[in-house]
Amino acid sequence: MATTTLISSHVLIISSLFFLISFLQLNGAHELKVCGFQAIYAFGDSLTDTGNAMFLTYPYGMTNPNQTGRASDGLLIVDYIAQSAGLPLLNPSGDKNATFQSGADFAYSGITVLNDKFHNKSNIFRGYVPDFNLQSEIKAFKTHLKSFCKNPKTLECKKKMESSLFFLWMGINDYNYAIADGGIEAIPYLKTIEQAKKLKLVPTVVKHIIRALKKLMSYGATQVLVLGLPPYGCSPYFLTPQSKNSSAVYDEHQCLKDYNDYLMYHNIYLQEALGSLQNENPNANIVYGDTYKAMRTILAEHTKYGIEMLSQACCGVGGKYHFTGNITKLCGRPDVPFCSDPSKHIFFDHLHFTQNMNEKMAGLLIQDILPKLKCNATGKR
Repeated sequence: MATTTLISSHVLIISSLFFLISFLQLNGAHELKVCGFQAIYAFGDSLTDTGNAMFLTYPYGMTNPNQTGRASDGLLIVDYIAQSAGLPLLNPSGDKNATFQSGADFAYSGITVLNDKFHNKSNIFRGYVPDFNLQSEIKAFKTHLKSFCKNPKTLECKKKMESSLFFLWMGINDYNYAIADGGIEAIPYLKTIEQAKKLKLVPTVVKHIIRALKKLMSYGATQVLVLGLPPYGCSPYFLTPQSKNSSAVYDEHQCLKDYNDYLMYHNIYLQEALGSLQNENPNANIVYGDTYKAMRTILAEHTKYGIEMLSQACCGVGGKYHFTGNITKLCGRPDVPFCSDPSKHIFFDHLHFTQNMNEKMAGLLIQDILPKLKCNATGKR
């Protein structure tokens, strides 16, 4: 009887440990705090913007009302990266009341990597956003840098930059405006994927991302995290305009295969370019974050993550995916309904993830990137 009890106790302990390990892995508990980052500087679009654009209204932020200005019901991936690093959530760079001691977020919703000159030349309607792009964010950082580092060559400035993580996640809007905006009535559908390839859109976008990274590294950045693009062929934004296309090809998750293949083309091209940049800068550490793989993992095991709705927006109206393309019926507009439990959805609106999805993707990303960041228990690399 005692032996049976002992065995049962061991089984219970092992089961508990297995559950704990699974829970920690699921929630990204591989803490980035061991890297000793003193600050994070973030660049990107609405996937990373913590409040610079500030045009979003309720129900955005409904799950986390204290965090406004984010394109989600709550926190973003960059927020979870900051939390894992043991840092406060990033203030938007436009916040006049912030001290920015732990970094700043320069991301701005709706913007692109490329500027208006390229889009106009290529006959791509860029949307109703200011001519603000990745280069603009880098210029804003340069101005910000002068506020705490008047001479970048000093030891103090060098240490500040070396102890900072530079986070960049951008590119989807360049492809949205070119090939996906048939989903919004006010923005004309302009290019097929084949036409976008002829424009060499991916090589051009990646070239400008690398150019921006080189500029940041010239200012002293040595720890760089660049995220690839997730499979947005699963989003209401891409799926809706193709729902009447009888020739559209879907994968096992009912996502658009050609759109996802195109975004994977971007990711592969980006990884190769980052590899070359790393070879040119052996003293830097340039890490790629695979959001495509993270999202595919969650799609394949969505019930484990508590997700039921893979492509239907929590907030929106009309059609199979809760998105019509009518700009008066977008999330946040009067009389546009929203679900009671965003955590069961991947997408909060037609394009942006729920807080739950951002948290789960961040957890998977952190597991993947931590070894690549080459951190140790002393916070040194």
